[in-house]
Amino acid sequence: NFPDVKIIPGREIEWPINGTKAHVVELFFPNRLFKILAHPSKDFDSFEIFSEIDGIEEENFTHKSKTDGKLIKKASDKGLLLFRNSDAHEIRFIGNLYTELKFSQFKKL
Repeated sequence: NFPDVKIIPGREIEWPINGTKAHVVELFFPNRLFKILAHPSKDFDSFEIFSEIDGIEEENFTHKSKTDGKLIKKASDKGLLLFRNSDAHEIRFIGNLYTELKFSQFKKL
């Protein structure tokens, strides 16, 4: 029993942006859709999407990648939340990387 753990339903989708497709994770809260830019590559050079998202993935277990420091700095400057994710497309990946946040951090957005 984990009373402080919340399971938040979501999905990963593709967003067309600047002639490419960005992967975005949508988390479904009761009154709001929360969007995270998922595993952006080092050559992702557009910050245009930052006005439409709430967080950015800084590390991903499945892709064995870390996001470029320039993107992390820009996301942090914009006040976006940073995530480390397991990218659980397969059940065996769940929990390999995770982010602990206070629920209030989502509520303020």
